Amino acid sequence: MNVNVRMLSHFPSPLAKSENMRTEKSECMKESNILVILYDALLNYPKIIRVISYSFKRMLVYALLIAGISAIPTFFDTLKVFDLLETNATSIVNQIPDYQVTDGKLATSDDQAAFIFETDLITYAFDPNDEIASQDVTTSQNNLITVENNSDNLTISFIGQPIAFTYTQLGDSANSDGVKDIIQSMTSLTWAYYPIIFIIVALSSLLNLMLAGLMIALVIGMLPDSTRLRLTFKMRFSLALASLTMPLMVITIFNLFGFYVVYQLEIMYVFALIRLWRLLKKVQVIKMQK
Repeated sequence: MNVNVRMLSHFPSPLAKSENMRTEKSECMKESNILVILYDALLNYPKIIRVISYSFKRMLVYALLIAGISAIPTFFDTLKVFDLLETNATSIVNQIPDYQVTDGKLATSDDQAAFIFETDLITYAFDPNDEIASQDVTTSQNNLITVENNSDNLTISFIGQPIAFTYTQLGDSANSDGVKDIIQSMTSLTWAYYPIIFIIVALSSLLNLMLAGLMIALVIGMLPDSTRLRLTFKMRFSLALASLTMPLMVITIFNLFGFYVVYQLEIMYVFALIRLWRLLKKVQVIKMQK
C-alpha cells in the first residue's frame, strides 16, 4: 500500500479558500488528536505519516502519554519492593532486643550477645560491645539498607553509604523503642507518595523513550528515502515516536503480567526501525499541477 503526499495544489477562489481552510483545520485537529495518533500507531500504521506535520508540543504530549502507560508495570514493581521493605522492617523490629542508653553508651543485659540478622533487603546488626567488624555487615548480600546498633552510635547505610548518629544526637529516640520507630518510619509508604513515585517512574520511561526516538531519527536520517522525502529531524523524530508505540505497548503488556523478555529494549528499537523504514519506502510524492 502506497502512501501519497501532495506537495502543491491549484489556487481556489478567496471564498472557497477560506472555507477549505476551515475544513482542513477542523480535519487536522481531529487527525492530530492524541488518541487518534495512538490508534493509528497501533491499528492503522500507514496513517502515521501525517505526524510529520504535527507540532513538537503535540508529539511531546503524545510521548508523555505512552511513557505513562509503559511506566505502569515498573510502578507496580516498585510498590512491591516497598511492600517487601516494610515486611522486612517488621521482621527487623521484632529482633531488636530491649536496651537503654546511659551516658551515651548502649546498656543491655550481660547475657545479650552480638548478632547479625538478615532479611531480603535489610540487614540488622546488634553490637553492644563493638565485636562485629563493619565489613561483616556491609559485605552481606542484602545491602539495600543496613542498621547497626553499636556501643555508642546508630549507623544506617543506604546502598553502602553510611550515616552515623551518636546516641546523644538521637536523644529520646536512642533506646530500643526509638530505634524501632525510626526503622518503621523510614520503610513505610503512605498513599500520598504514590503519585510522586509514579511521576518519577514515568519521567524515567519518558527519558528512555526520547533517547530511543533520537537514535531512530538519526539512523533514519542516513537512509536515501529520508533525503528523497526531505524529512527534517523533527519529522523523523515524530515518526520514530509513533513507530515505537506498537513494540512499546507489547512489551508493556508482557511486563504487566510478569514476563520480562531478554533484550526487550533492543528488540523494540529494531522492530520500530524496520517498520518505519518499510513505511518510508512506500511513500510517494505527488506533485500536482498549478
